[in-house]
Amino acid sequence: MNSFISYLLLLALFFAVELLYFRIATYFNIIDKPNNRSSYTYITLRGGGVIFYFGALTWFLLNHFEYTWFIIGLSLISLVSFVDDIKSISAQARLLIHFISMLFLFYQWDLFSLLVAPTSSPDPMYSYPECL
Repeated sequence: MNSFISYLLLLALFFAVELLYFRIATYFNIIDKPNNRSSYTYITLRGGGVIFYFGALTWFLLNHFEYTWFIIGLSLISLVSFVDDIKSISAQARLLIHFISMLFLFYQWDLFSLLVAPTSSPDPMYSYPECL
């Protein structure tokens, strides 16, 4: 029950932080004006998704810094996306940052080890046949 209350308090805190961000975004004119290609017709605040990053960062801090490489990659993506909401960034720069961030994620998941075939494995179920 105690963790349920903690989660409710975090939800209320994040909601308040998001409302505060809306005020800041309005003050600094961080908006998106619709044009002929837009699917919406009203002026929209940009960068509100930053609250999801703060949620992930809070989880990271409360869980003894688990998944460090994932959080580093997420931080890079969040930073470049937020800066792009405020001031346009070239597609090449965004793609490079996203690619580097995915490398951090693959490293966290240990997917690089799948690219190199193990020569021997203690568990025969996961070893490759000798004919290969």
